[in-house]
Amino acid sequence: MPYYLRTEFTAQSRLVWALMNLYAQLESLPPDPRLEITPFAVFMAFSVEAYLNSIGFRVVQFWETIERIPWRDKVEILHSVSGREPKWGEEPLQFVQELFRLRDRLAHGKPELLRSVPYASRESAHAAVGPLVEEPEWYRRLDQAWAVSAKVRFNRAMVYFGALHGFHESDHLLRSSTSIEYDA
Repeated sequence: MPYYLRTEFTAQSRLVWALMNLYAQLESLPPDPRLEITPFAVFMAFSVEAYLNSIGFRVVQFWETIERIPWRDKVEILHSVSGREPKWGEEPLQFVQELFRLRDRLAHGKPELLRSVPYASRESAHAAVGPLVEEPEWYRRLDQAWAVSAKVRFNRAMVYFGALHGFHESDHLLRSSTSIEYDA
């Protein structure tokens, strides 16, 4: 009689794991305003959407036919199925909206023309040129302080989504589960 390993793999867990590895590196470094924080925002948004899909597949029979709808619609459906109304003006949904605005600006970004403060001379303007000269306000917020505060807010959002359907607070962290099957 053959035996098989059966593993249930979750995509969001790999994303969350990668994100937590980024945080381990961040927390071991001194504060640095030049540190690239963009991957934190991207992995958070991917993780949230992957977790919404994970929950959806488990609680909504027709999820496979709608999984490509916008993230906001997924949140609405998961709330509706749980008999609750999303409170978009409150945490953690405020954070999730912020996160997806950042993700959308990064994924669907268009060039932005920025202009600095005036300089008295060409030489002083030339001396000011550097790697972080001018960035849009929305992007400048992606700094180490944002990443640190976002970690707590991200975890609250993930726990919130799981709790809508009675999943354990660590459900979004489950990497996979493996069991042994055999054909009788």
